[in-house]
Amino acid sequence: MSLRLAAVFAACCWVPLTGYAGPRVGVLLKDRLPGFWVYAEQGAVETGEQLGAEVIVKAPPSVLDVGFQPRLLAALATQNLDALVVAPTNPDAVEAMVRELAGKGVKIVTLDTPFKDGVADVFVGADQAVIAAAAAQVFLELAKDGDEVALLRNNSLDRPVLLREQALRQAVQSRSGLVLHADVFASSEKNQEDQQAQLLLTQHPKIKAVFASATRGTLSTIRAIRQSGLVGKVKVVGFGTYLPDEAAQAFEDGILHGWVAQEPKDLGVQGVRAAVALAKGESVPAVVRPAFVLVTSDNFRSPEVQALRKP
Repeated sequence: MSLRLAAVFAACCWVPLTGYAGPRVGVLLKDRLPGFWVYAEQGAVETGEQLGAEVIVKAPPSVLDVGFQPRLLAALATQNLDALVVAPTNPDAVEAMVRELAGKGVKIVTLDTPFKDGVADVFVGADQAVIAAAAAQVFLELAKDGDEVALLRNNSLDRPVLLREQALRQAVQSRSGLVLHADVFASSEKNQEDQQAQLLLTQHPKIKAVFASATRGTLSTIRAIRQSGLVGKVKVVGFGTYLPDEAAQAFEDGILHGWVAQEPKDLGVQGVRAAVALAKGESVPAVVRPAFVLVTSDNFRSPEVQALRKP
């Protein structure tokens, strides 16, 4: 292994201390960027400690580094695991290895993105189709017939994100008279979301509303609207983690009108909890749904939503 690759592996792997009496659980997440999957890791590690399980977490630096997951899974496969919790960015890329581990008696829990039937023992994740359809309905209420609207896409194979984009397209098609622009990607390159959001507004100056399919694109669109002097003229519906101050202020200012506030720490908690139970031979439901809240202008000030401000 080259020094460069070794350094990357060191950066994206958490190595646990020895001495645990409970099951050994491997956890493979989608990225190490601040936000969603960092919260999920916290939930996984804390739950492992509470249950006396040894938890080994690995994740690529970015969700765009799709090729990293198979290599990290291969490393986890050498750890004599009792259970594996895996959030596959591209399920097809890791399915064969996951099946091989299952064949050796390793219990499999998948997070966020399901495998085909029969690959995993338990799926822990939101019903993305239902969530996306609800967010798309909020989006449609922001536009009237004849308006131009936009989808700020995410350049990713991440299937939950693709489901959101598909739901938006279907919702727009159900409304005659709307013009949808979907030709700009928030993450066409790493760390370029702000520039891409600005490009969307420049390229389509008549748009009345933007549907952003992922967290960073949503926040970048909010910033671009402010910088372009379009507050009150362009509205946003997007997705995110809990309710950061930037999103809350965007609701106050009338920029953000819909925000799917996922609670990823709960995803990590439920994933490791299910894995430990399976490893101990206990019964676990085949599908576990973690918490989320669809925040709108109507419920923004409710106690339930305000509790998301400081997770």
